[in-house]
Amino acid sequence: MLTKNKPPTVLSREASKFAYEQSLFVRMQLNHPQSVYLLSIQYRMHPEISMFPSSMFYDSQLIDGPDMDDLREQIWHNSKIFGPYRFFHVAGQEQNKGHSMRNPREVNIAMKIYARLMTDFPEVDFDGKIGVITPYKTQLADLRQKFSGKYGPEILKKIEFNTTDAFQGREREIIIFSCVRASQSGSVGFLSDVRRMNVGLTRAKSSLFVLGNAETLQKNEFWGRLVTDARNRGRFTEKNVDNLLDSSTRLPGKKGEKKLQKMTITPSNIDTDPSAFEKAIKAEFDFEMSPIMKSEESKLDGKSRNSSVTSTANIKLDKIKIEDSARALCKFK
Repeated sequence: MLTKNKPPTVLSREASKFAYEQSLFVRMQLNHPQSVYLLSIQYRMHPEISMFPSSMFYDSQLIDGPDMDDLREQIWHNSKIFGPYRFFHVAGQEQNKGHSMRNPREVNIAMKIYARLMTDFPEVDFDGKIGVITPYKTQLADLRQKFSGKYGPEILKKIEFNTTDAFQGREREIIIFSCVRASQSGSVGFLSDVRRMNVGLTRAKSSLFVLGNAETLQKNEFWGRLVTDARNRGRFTEKNVDNLLDSSTRLPGKKGEKKLQKMTITPSNIDTDPSAFEKAIKAEFDFEMSPIMKSEESKLDGKSRNSSVTSTANIKLDKIKIEDSARALCKFK
């Protein structure tokens, strides 16, 4: 497990020849492999995010902690594209600048993703929840400049922008990962370092959005596996990325519906008005009741009709806060 993270940075090629890029812990691991134990349970990522890293880096031995899908479920997952994990194929072109690189198209897509999240889910406070990472310092500078130009310098306090290397050991609810590399040669540079790749793909808790040129990345063995995996799992967005982000992506309130299925509704008195429950749900969630939710209502009506209680119903809806997000759900008393 120790060798799966980013290695020490060694600038001297001569020093690298003598294995100075190996940390003390790596040397201990290589010298005493029988004493190495895998920390096999992860408590950070949504299972949709951890699935590929577990297969790619840990021989599928990395397993998810209990109920991680529920713990990492977020209101913005009610979206055509903003689920826990997605690869966005960005048909941009890398540009050299000194010893670093940039990709303006990926910068623009990152900005559109942020704008769409803010627009589609205004009830969510995204401050401090988003990280934008990239392997290249020039791309990082462009991201900071473009976001600051549109949202003001205070955006740098709301979103954490950093290099992949500097983000090791850190985490955010949402990570936007700009890969940058996009060329006909298919070279991905130091992006090919699987330890750096592992770090970038395992920083997100609830959602990971990878921005990359699939045609370039799939020429690399490891990134090619990621692209193929995203396609096979239906987590790959290829065409009309700009058009998708120009219109609302929000879906009806399946999150609320899932929460409702887990509720035990036991009011002491049931309202004789059969439409009261549906009106309350519509007012709270701003969407029409689905068959599942209407089924719950019918159960209440059945209890009401069979009950000898003649007093008026007393159903109250209180707003509750879930995992410091701003999504209001219903609580029945």
